[in-house]
Parts: sequence; C-alpha cells; structure tokens
Amino acid sequence: MIMPDRETWNRYVLAHGGEFLQSWEWGQFQVALGRTVHRYRDQSAAALVINQSLPLGQHYWSTPRGPVGTNATALSQQIVADGRAAGVVFWRVEPPLAPNPPPLLPSHPTSYRQPHQTLVLDLTPSLDDLLATCHPKTRYNIRLAAKHGVTVRRSVDARDIDIFWQLSADTASRQQLRLHDRHYYQTMLATLGQTATNTNGLRVELFIAEHQGRAVAANLVAWFGETVTYLHGGSRHDHRELMAPHLLQWTQIKAAQAAGATRYDCWGYDEQIWPGVSRFKAGFGGERITYPTPREYPLSRRYRWYVLAKKLLA
Repeated sequence: MIMPDRETWNRYVLAHGGEFLQSWEWGQFQVALGRTVHRYRDQSAAALVINQSLPLGQHYWSTPRGPVGTNATALSQQIVADGRAAGVVFWRVEPPLAPNPPPLLPSHPTSYRQPHQTLVLDLTPSLDDLLATCHPKTRYNIRLAAKHGVTVRRSVDARDIDIFWQLSADTASRQQLRLHDRHYYQTMLATLGQTATNTNGLRVELFIAEHQGRAVAANLVAWFGETVTYLHGGSRHDHRELMAPHLLQWTQIKAAQAAGATRYDCWGYDEQIWPGVSRFKAGFGGERITYPTPREYPLSRRYRWYVLAKKLLA
C-alpha cells in the first residue's frame, strides 16, 4: 500500500478522471466535520473512505465516486478486511462513471446519496457558441438580469455564508429540497475556501448576485482540476422578476472557462424529483450523465439488522 501525500493523491485522482469527492481536500473537510477518513492507494487504484455514524454507536464506511484507477480489486479487498477488523457494519460504494471491479463478496444495490444524474457542459467552445446553445428563454433572462442592473461578486469571506444559507434555506423550503445544516456549509467554506488557486487541490467559493446593494441569489461552486461544479444555491422569491439566478449561472460558466476549465458540472438533474431546478439547469445545455447504482457491501452480521430497521422506519 502506498503512503499518499496531498499532491500525488490529487494528481492520481485527476489523471484517472476522479471527481472532487475523491480529492485530498474533501477528506480534510470530512475531518473538519468530525469524521475519520482513510486513504487507500496502491499501484492500480485509490479510494477515499469516510467513516460515517449509525444509531446505537455503529458505523459504516462510505466511498463517494470511487474507487478511481484502473483496477480496484486488490484495494477493495484491503478495505473490506480493514473494515471488518474495525467492526464496520458495511461499506457503501457510490461508483464513478467508469466503475472498477468490486470486492469479491456479495453486495446490495442501495439508494443514491450523490446525484444519480447530472448535466455536464463542455466549455471548450467559444462563449458565443456556449450562449447560442442555451435555450432562447435562458439567453433572454441572462440579458434581462443584466438590464435590471444585477451584478455578481465572488467571495470566500466567512461572513457571506449567512447570505448563502438564508437564500438556500428559503429556496429549499419552497421547492421541497433537502439541505445540509448551516454548520456544514460554514465548515466547507472555512476548510476549502482558502486553497491556493495555483495548485491541483479542491477549492470552493461563493458567487453572489446583488441588486441595488442587496443579495438576491447566491451559489456555492467547487473547482477541481479542469472541472467546475455548481454545488448548491438559492435565490429570493420576491425578486424573481430580476432573473438573477440566470446571470449568476452564466457568470460562473464564464469564470470557469476563463480559468481554463473544460467541464462545467450542474451537479444534479432529475425531471421527476426536481422539475423546476432541472428545467433551469437544462436551459444552459450540457450532456446528461447517469451514474452507476450505489452498492452496499456487508462487513458484519449486524447488516441484516440495519436493513430490517431501515424497512421498519421507511
């Protein structure tokens, strides 16, 4: 097993098409939330493993969008052995787009925690071409927001997390979306907002749309390698006529391209579960991508009791 460091870890993850959820910094963020992380790396694969809590003092391990690499069989076997030795109930794997061979034991399909579909916009065409691929109504709303005098600023200031949180909480309530608590986003910005822009590390920042000095929309955006991901956001319903979210999204796309990114990930698309949000994202174009089904690998006999409890509480 290779002992990793930040630079070589991120370089390996990026070279094998890994996403920010497998970055070194995402592990540091999990530690800041109070969780234990394990990083596994051999010659053929790498996996960030996060220790998650269950009721009654139990735990499971989670690997979001991983493992990454060319062949994860040996690595997975090591994770399974270590998990059993640590008394972990199960290992939850949410595979990347090109899933690696799973460990050699039975597994069970389970629900998605990360978005099961997304829209990814190719940023290599010119800005004019990107704008031309937008839905006509989206182009109109981008220009309308600018005409109304909406402006956009970028921030990693911890004081701005309150703006983002309030706007996001209001939007989540209106559209019946699930949201992490304020501490989660506050910790994310504090942990990941200071990553140097000249490294291959994960960093996040806020994009805030304002009108006449008042924040009317705000988004949290992640940068990792050549991919920029729109993670979370919200807007004021009583200022919806300003079309600020359209200008905000377009500003993020322009900033991503200017920074050399080649992909813009809208991070979640589902016409049935999130019809309004999905229509909004689809207005900017992009290729629809569907991720493989997550799997749970039982590591203890207690897994059957966990499954039974889930069914009783469903």
